Amino acid sequence: MFSDLEGESVDVRIDAEPGDQSAGTPVQVDGSNLTPGTPVRVTVYSEPQLILDGVAREDGTYSGTAPLPADLGEGRHTVVFEANGVGGPITVAGSFLLEPDGTFDRIAQPRAITDLNGPDDERLARALELGRPVWDPDARPLTTALIAVTAMSLIALAGAGGVTAGLGGRPSSSTTDQPSNRESDDDSGSSDRDGERKKNSRGKLAGVVTKKLKGIQVSSSAWGDLSGTWALPATTLTDRFSRDVPNRVGKFSAAGSRVLVDGAWLRAMFGSFGYTTWIVGAVLGSLASFVGTDSPLTPTATWLSVIVVLGIIDSGGGASAWLTMSILALATGSIGGWADIRTILGLFVLLATPALLAHVIRPLRRFVKGNRFEFWERIFDYLMMPVFVAFATGSMLKALNGLSGLEIVSASDVSTLRWIVWASIIARLLFEDIAAHWYPERMIQVQPAKLASPGKAVTSVSIAARTLVFLMICEPFFGITTTTLVAAVLLGIPFVLKMWEDDLPNSVVLNKWFPRGLFRFLCTLVLGAYLSSRLIGADAGADAIKSSFIWLLLPGVLIGVIELFGRSGGTWPNVALRRSLGALVWLAAAGMVTGHLTLFS
Repeated sequence: MFSDLEGESVDVRIDAEPGDQSAGTPVQVDGSNLTPGTPVRVTVYSEPQLILDGVAREDGTYSGTAPLPADLGEGRHTVVFEANGVGGPITVAGSFLLEPDGTFDRIAQPRAITDLNGPDDERLARALELGRPVWDPDARPLTTALIAVTAMSLIALAGAGGVTAGLGGRPSSSTTDQPSNRESDDDSGSSDRDGERKKNSRGKLAGVVTKKLKGIQVSSSAWGDLSGTWALPATTLTDRFSRDVPNRVGKFSAAGSRVLVDGAWLRAMFGSFGYTTWIVGAVLGSLASFVGTDSPLTPTATWLSVIVVLGIIDSGGGASAWLTMSILALATGSIGGWADIRTILGLFVLLATPALLAHVIRPLRRFVKGNRFEFWERIFDYLMMPVFVAFATGSMLKALNGLSGLEIVSASDVSTLRWIVWASIIARLLFEDIAAHWYPERMIQVQPAKLASPGKAVTSVSIAARTLVFLMICEPFFGITTTTLVAAVLLGIPFVLKMWEDDLPNSVVLNKWFPRGLFRFLCTLVLGAYLSSRLIGADAGADAIKSSFIWLLLPGVLIGVIELFGRSGGTWPNVALRRSLGALVWLAAAGMVTGHLTLFS
């Protein structure tokens, strides 16, 4: 089910690179799933010239090569392939620009496209300008359906806070995200925190930017606290900044405060030097904007991978790279329409949020006091988090093509990035463990005891903005229709209810038995796979996806609403049984996201 990118049934390639002579350049065609006996034609414009005229074989395949004419002349030209496939007409188109001497200036390789508006189609013009092939979501309906299922599955996974393993785990003091300060060793403070933890143990519907980083009590220094690794110039100033500024920002932006505090482990270990990731991010963002690309909005997969790694080490570094790329895109006039704005949004999610998503899948920061339960929980962190963050980041990368309307990454790029993210998350977990256990006092000094959250007024504005962003992102995949408007309203309901969550009734029974964490993620994956197979099928077109995608989103919405009414109180006292079932759940979910377990094919 979870293949990287939907394959092309017809591959058309202009076998040349910029600087090559165009006359006689071969145009290679390889097709499958064609209607047996259907005419296969390749035409070159601007003055139309038919350069290939063939017929598909009885098995629905075709292979052929045709040379480009020698008299094309200077300027932009278009190559269009046309044939009938088993699912309907197939059109593949690309463009190239010739110099006065007949050499290629740039090439946008042909890709599948729907509703082609002739050789002057603006999608082809934009693709050639930015040096990337067209990526048409309507020509890849199964990839579009997969993105919808993935999005809802990840929302379901993040919704439970992602801090308990498998099924029905009871909250533990170790399932927190960062060491806290030592204040309130008194019974009253401890009781207040315990009550808050119990109250917030379920039902928080914490999205990528809404999880509250809670603390644990650490009352002793360690080797790192007494060392000089962090005693660098300006550390006192940067410590004050990292403690105070996130909460000031948090009153207006939950995302901003989480990005600012994410690299606390670096500041704990290296003092002011821990902010160099932000400088490195700006440098990488500048290089990604100009090296190997024609626009800051179309960085190469290599640069994207490097910045994603930086963003996993410190979300602030990834955000710095993204901000630099956005500023350079504005300065160079690269932002010319909604597709470019969607690309900027997609780049932010890809470059700055994987570490934040990791926080809500499992705790990145966990202080293990030696308790066997806490030790096993940390082992589960190392086993579960890398797999699912890698899966999520690969999905973010896949979606970038559809958001931009250009082929920025390939299937091999997605696969490579997943392995890179997997290794990077393990490295981040190791760094966090070193910081938490060797620098506990420093961790107190470089971050707020608790992050502030926006008030209801700001939250209301955030929900409205989220709805608008959802519609903007949906447009290239599903269009702006009554269906997408209804979907936007439905997705907003859990967030609106969450504003008054403490006033809602709470069911202990629901809290105990309603799927949570990884089990919820698996349930959503299975349900999404089932609905996709029943409502869409393997050979469905774009219209089937657009009419059915709201049913793919609905389970995630219902889960988000139901969990608000089962926030706390339920426990599974049999820890061994819970862990055993959790292991089975992890194996099943990991099998589905890696493609080793396919259901309803």
